[in-house]
Amino acid sequence: MNIHTSRIIQVVIAALLALFLASASIALHQCQRADLYASDYKAVCDQLNRTSNDFHTLKVDMQDLRLFNDRVIHTLDSTRRALNIKDKQLQLAGATVQTLTLHDTLRLTDTIFSSREKGWQLDTCLTSPYDTTCLHLEYPGTIATTTTSRSELNVFVINKKETIDPPKKFFLCRWFQRRHTVTTVHIEELNPNIHLNKSVWVIPN
Repeated sequence: MNIHTSRIIQVVIAALLALFLASASIALHQCQRADLYASDYKAVCDQLNRTSNDFHTLKVDMQDLRLFNDRVIHTLDSTRRALNIKDKQLQLAGATVQTLTLHDTLRLTDTIFSSREKGWQLDTCLTSPYDTTCLHLEYPGTIATTTTSRSELNVFVINKKETIDPPKKFFLCRWFQRRHTVTTVHIEELNPNIHLNKSVWVIPN
């Protein structure tokens, strides 16, 4: 076997080895994507057929959120971009939508609504994007109200590298300062009539 033939064999072996490694990498990537799709499918089914207060998480790139046909997910992504949260810092993003409905009825013995028709009644509603108040008036003295409020929370868990001591003014000095990872939870309530009073988050050691 001459040197030329030996080199050709070496090149062919190297090419076959590279092809094998590339195929293995593609197969591994496809398996990982398949696992993600299965996890996301389970999470979506869990939301559609929810029987408990446990929710599965979606495992997707933040850029892929725009592909979902879901208003809550689109709002979550819009809030993230408005807050200028970087993908590499974001550890978890979530949204919850809750509805509070209150009914109250007052029946008076005296006649406060004068009408020629004893079956007279009036219904009216005041609506806003997140709150609705409906008023029911009925002869002779019934007043009923129904108030519905919708809370929509967007939650972002963010990891940031910060200096342990106060940062130095000169940027070269800041390079050599010791840093640690600080986890912050940013909560955005979209209903302007609801205010967050207190929130506690714990990371176990």
